[in-house]
Amino acid sequence: MLEHTYPINRDRLSVLVAIILLISVLFRFIELPSNAWELDILGSPLRVQFTNISILIILTVAVVVTGTRFVLRAHPLVPDKLPRPLYLSWVLPGLLAGLVTYAVHQASAVRVWGVGVLLIGLLVSLAVRAEFIALSTEDARYTRARLALNLLAYLLAFFLFYFI
Repeated sequence: MLEHTYPINRDRLSVLVAIILLISVLFRFIELPSNAWELDILGSPLRVQFTNISILIILTVAVVVTGTRFVLRAHPLVPDKLPRPLYLSWVLPGLLAGLVTYAVHQASAVRVWGVGVLLIGLLVSLAVRAEFIALSTEDARYTRARLALNLLAYLLAFFLFYFI
């Protein structure tokens, strides 16, 4: 089997990371009003409350999922032969961004928050890069990328269960 390495489009990846960092910085200084909706579902009252942090997490996850699609569509094998559907590659970067955004914005110290925001950009860019590499089974770095993504999936599951 002939092994290839496909380069990632760094322009697209840098735009994704820049937007994530911009959103995180803006939400640090802009306080949005919280909204609460009272619903009655099957006779049970339900209250859904949107705070500043929940809006930030939803926005960050949406941007990361959209940006991941944007980056992965630049792969040379996308229209022809992929080992799995492209939308399955959006899940891990989106969950990672949401979880790390929640953890970072719980920090009150400015230095911890600043390092955390940079960590968000770094982790999301590494996850998107690993997803890009894992799109081609012929890539020389495929096994390391799949191993990293599997490890990331287990760690995310552990932390999500911990927070629940």
